[in-house]
Amino acid sequence: MTDLSTRGSIIAQDFYSKAFISGKTSKTVKKSLGLLKKMGEPWTFGIDMSDDPKAAVESFLKECGLKMTEYIQFGEKLDIEPFYCIVEAEKL
Repeated sequence: MTDLSTRGSIIAQDFYSKAFISGKTSKTVKKSLGLLKKMGEPWTFGIDMSDDPKAAVESFLKECGLKMTEYIQFGEKLDIEPFYCIVEAEKL
C-alpha cells in the first residue's frame, strides 16, 4: 500500500490481534475463519497486542514507511486483551 501512495498521503487501516485471528479471544471468529477463507478473505495476519498494543502497531507501521497519526483501540474496556484497532497513518 505504501508503494502506491505518495509522500504525505493519509492511509486508514484496521488491524486485528494475533489472539483474535487465532480464535483465542473469540469462538465466533474461530468458527468463521473457514467461511471467510471461502469468500476470499482469509484472515492470516495479526499483530501481537498482548503487551503494548499501540507500540506494536506503531512499530509495524514504521517498518512500512508510515507514521501513525491516530489510534483507536477496542477490547480494553471488556477486560480482555485488545483485539482490534483502527489507525490513521501518514506516508513518510
